Amino acid sequence: MLNSFSLVVLGFASASYTNAFWRMPSDPLMINRIDPIVTPGKIGLHAHVFHGANTAMNKYDPAHQAKATCTTIEVQDDLSSYWYPQLYYQHTNGSFSAIRTYANMYYIQRPSFTGEKLVAFPIGLKMIAGSPMRRTYNASNVADNAVSYVCQDFAGGHDGDPNWKQRNDFFPQNCPNSMRAQVLFPPCWDGKRLSSSDNSHVSYPLKDVEHGKCPPSHPKRFITLFIEAVFDVQNFPYRKNGWTFSFGDQTGFGFHADFISQWDTKVLQDAIDQCTDPATQGAIDKCPPLVKSVNKARANACQPLHSLVNEDYGVAQPIPKLTGDNPIWTGTGAKPTCGCTQTNPGIFLPNSTLASGFTRAGCVSEPSNGRLLTGASMVDAKAMTGEVCSKFCASKGFKLAATEYAQECYCGNSFANGGTGQLIEPWLCDAPCKGRSTENCGGSRTLTLYKASAAKRSKRHAEGLESQRLVH
Repeated sequence: MLNSFSLVVLGFASASYTNAFWRMPSDPLMINRIDPIVTPGKIGLHAHVFHGANTAMNKYDPAHQAKATCTTIEVQDDLSSYWYPQLYYQHTNGSFSAIRTYANMYYIQRPSFTGEKLVAFPIGLKMIAGSPMRRTYNASNVADNAVSYVCQDFAGGHDGDPNWKQRNDFFPQNCPNSMRAQVLFPPCWDGKRLSSSDNSHVSYPLKDVEHGKCPPSHPKRFITLFIEAVFDVQNFPYRKNGWTFSFGDQTGFGFHADFISQWDTKVLQDAIDQCTDPATQGAIDKCPPLVKSVNKARANACQPLHSLVNEDYGVAQPIPKLTGDNPIWTGTGAKPTCGCTQTNPGIFLPNSTLASGFTRAGCVSEPSNGRLLTGASMVDAKAMTGEVCSKFCASKGFKLAATEYAQECYCGNSFANGGTGQLIEPWLCDAPCKGRSTENCGGSRTLTLYKASAAKRSKRHAEGLESQRLVH
C-alpha cells in the first residue's frame, strides 16, 4: 500500500521542497446519512463513512467537537472529522451490499518549487474535495486530477497493463487486493474564511494539483491532506456497473470527501515544522509532536456519541435500494429523478437503552482467578447489547450486570474472586456488541459494567423485606 502511494504521489524530487509525509490509518467511526457541511442540522442526501472524533454529528460546533472522548485516528490530538460516500455492490437482483472500507489520512509536505511556508489548519476549517455531480474527466482541469483510483494487486501480476494504471473512474475489472479511491484536498487558502458555500475559500495550486504555486487570491498554503478510502471490492464478483456510490454514481467520477479541522493547532504546526524527513516513510512514531498522543487501542474502541439516522446501510445484509432514495446514475448524463417517496427514517442512539434503573458504570477487568460476576450468565451471539444484558440480570433480581467478548452477559450483586470493579481505560472494552455495532460490549477479559441505581436498589430491598414479612 505504502509503496504504490510513494510511486504515485511522492514520485517527484527537488532540492527546493521535501517529500516528507505522515500517514494515519483509521477504521470507520460510523456509516450515517448526515453531512455537517452540505446539509447542516438535517438528514443528509446520501450515506457517508465517517472517521475521526466521536462527537461528529449533523451540525458542527467547535466547542462541542473539542469535548470528544476519542477519535478513530491514532493521533488523539486530531479531533477532526473526515467523511466520504459509502461504496456499494449492486447484485444482479438489484439489491445493494455495503463494501467494507477503511482509510489512510496522509499529511504531505507539499510547498511549491518557490517554497511557501506550510501552515496548520485552523480549528473549524471546512473543506470539500471532488464533487458528486462530476460526470467526466478533463486532464487540463486541475481539480479533476485530485480524484483517482488504484486497483491493488500486491502480487504485481498486472504491472504495465494499461487497464491497471491509476485512473480517474472505476476500473473495467476487479481488484485482487481492494480498490483505493483517492482524493487530494485543496492546499491553498485565502487566509480569512473558514468556510464558504462554494468552497471558494480554498483553492488548488495553479497548473499542477500538487506542486503548482498557490494563486494570489489564496496566498496561504496548508500542508496537503490526501485521503485513501480503501474498499474491499474483491469480496464481490466483478460485473459492469456493479460498484455504486451511495448517491447512485456507477462511474466513479463523483467521488468526493469532506473535512472539518479540530486539530490541536500547535501540535499540527510543530509536526509540519519538525517532521520533514522523507526517510521516515510516513511513520507516526518518527514524528515527536504526534507520538505524544498516539493511542491505537483508544482509536480502535472509539464509538459515536450521538444520534444516528435510523436506516439499514446494507452492512449485515443487502438492502433493496440506496438510502435517501438515490436513483442509479450510469453514464455521463444528468442525474435521473427518482419518482419515489422519501420518508423520514428517524434517529436512534448509538447505545441501547438499559433496563430501568441501570446506568453504564464503565470498563472493568476480570480477576485473574475467575469471574467478576458469578450470579447468572447467558450468551447471545446475534442480539447481545447492554439492554439485553441488563434486562436479563434485572429479571433475576441482580443489581450488577456486565457484557464481555461482544456476546456474553454476567450478573451478580457483588464482585467475586477478589475483583474490585475498579474502572479502567474505556477503550479497553473494544468489542462491538453483536446486536448493535455502535455500542461496545466489553472485550477480551474486560467487561462493560452496568449498575442499578441506589434508588432502584432501595426499592428492591424494601420489596424483599415486605415479601419476607408476608411469608413469615
